[in-house]
Amino acid sequence: MLPILSHGHVHDPLAAAILAGAVVVLYARDRIEAAGARFYEWVHEDDEEPVDATAREQYVAGDITLTEYERRVEAALDPSTSRALEVLDEADGIGEQRALQLAEAFGSVETLAAHEPAEVADEVDGIGPTYAERAVETARSESRS
Repeated sequence: MLPILSHGHVHDPLAAAILAGAVVVLYARDRIEAAGARFYEWVHEDDEEPVDATAREQYVAGDITLTEYERRVEAALDPSTSRALEVLDEADGIGEQRALQLAEAFGSVETLAAHEPAEVADEVDGIGPTYAERAVETARSESRS
């Protein structure tokens, strides 16, 4: 029996054909996968970010519980709560967690703006007078604009 490969040459024509076919298939597979990836990116280039991508990343990393993740997604899907989250998250020192608590408690920027800081501090656990005042000031400022 002749060796199939010796000194860099293939001696068996059938083995050579199979080897060449395998190379072509592997090359074609890589090209098709690359083209598929480019097509997927082209089709989805205008897609918005997934709802609360940060919460999803935190949940996957184990930083938040499933209950907390679901709460954040629900808040992000409600337009008035979502707007309140965006506005309050930008307020100095409020942060994402407090913004979420305030948005859930009051539902909208306008509702929060209608409350006094002392009421806000009493209504939401973990929100003291300083944060309540910042939140109400931010909500009132946003309501006027």
